[in-house]
Amino acid sequence: MNQLTKFVLLSLIAAYMLLMSSCAAIVSQLPTSAEDTMLPTSSPSPSQAPDVVSQDVLPLPALATPYADSPAAGICAEAPGEAIVSVEIFPDIPSPRCLKVNASQRLQVVNRSDSALQLSLGRIERTLQPHAETILDAPFGDYLAPGVHILLAEPYAGPEIWLLE
Repeated sequence: MNQLTKFVLLSLIAAYMLLMSSCAAIVSQLPTSAEDTMLPTSSPSPSQAPDVVSQDVLPLPALATPYADSPAAGICAEAPGEAIVSVEIFPDIPSPRCLKVNASQRLQVVNRSDSALQLSLGRIERTLQPHAETILDAPFGDYLAPGVHILLAEPYAGPEIWLLE
């Protein structure tokens, strides 16, 4: 591998890690409880009340906004027809780096490292112990909007998850 190739590869890894830390900072500022996202349940005075909207109706949870329409990774693996799609987190790089999914599929994450992982995808957060695996219960379409999302798997890099429409 020549010096230019090494430089480009290291630059891409540094940019990816910067993006991951920026995403983590944004996620840490999101509401942490259902109370933070609920509408007030007290009734306004009759003169302030809207004609049709009830204050007791809570909004549906918002779908996580994708960070891109197409992935940065050049190749994106497909798992058509699979009910559960799987990714493995290694200390150096996830496998696959990118995964195309549909709204009805669910995610299995396998930790192939010696460290606990802090997983975050959309509104789902979970800790995954070393050499363990977990399946996220909700289908992708329940918490992600179509587009490319990153499975945060701190302290390592996670894969891009490309939810197709």
